[in-house]
Amino acid sequence: MAAKFSSVEKEKILQDAKLHARQYRRELGLGDEPIADIFDLIERQGIILVRYPSPSDKLSAMIAREANEYLIFINSKMSLGHQIFSAAHELHHYRYDKDNLQVIACNPLSESSDPAELMADFFAGEFLMPEETVRVTWNRFGKIVRILPIHVITMACTFRVSFTAMLYRLLKLKLITGPVFGKLKKLSKPENEELLTKYFNYICTAELIKPTQKELPKAFIEAANYNYANGLVSYKKIESLLNPWDKTPEDIGIEYNYGID
Repeated sequence: MAAKFSSVEKEKILQDAKLHARQYRRELGLGDEPIADIFDLIERQGIILVRYPSPSDKLSAMIAREANEYLIFINSKMSLGHQIFSAAHELHHYRYDKDNLQVIACNPLSESSDPAELMADFFAGEFLMPEETVRVTWNRFGKIVRILPIHVITMACTFRVSFTAMLYRLLKLKLITGPVFGKLKKLSKPENEELLTKYFNYICTAELIKPTQKELPKAFIEAANYNYANGLVSYKKIESLLNPWDKTPEDIGIEYNYGID
């Protein structure tokens, strides 16, 4: 269902989201620079992060709370850039929606009618792509007569976001016009995937527009190593737990110990 907000309501949500993003960046000591690894940032908050393919293409991410424990799930069938935006979206729920949080399933940039979802989207944009830093970075191109895909891709690589997320951010900041946005947005269509991949590989890497599939949570690796080292779990048990991830105990640094197993 498309969002139905008045321009005044939308502007209020946008300004609140901007305030939240700046506030949280200060709390985390991030300054205004691009975030190198949003997933590592989340795990350093003590949040369990699971990136795994979802059977539903409509689920981008979700956050769940059990007592004082938090889990963020990211659908790794989505492109890495989309996963990064979803992660920032969920981070807003973690930081600002704790009091009402049980389970929230999300599909960022889906034009939700829920103000909390719109707020989280606006937050993700500002948190990942701070306005002043985007403007300074964009101005390094000088006066652009024709805005080309390469300009947007350079920005996307700098801020580690998807091509589409960068386009929306540039449009919102009025650094590109609506017609330019519409023309360049066509590159994100499935039939243009090969061309967009080639362009990304010219600048950085196409990993931002590709899915990542299964990413083993760091919390699991640490717990598995600790419990095996202290004889609390068997090699075979760890082996069975790793099967869904297509990993072996050796992949996470655990060698078979004949004295224990």
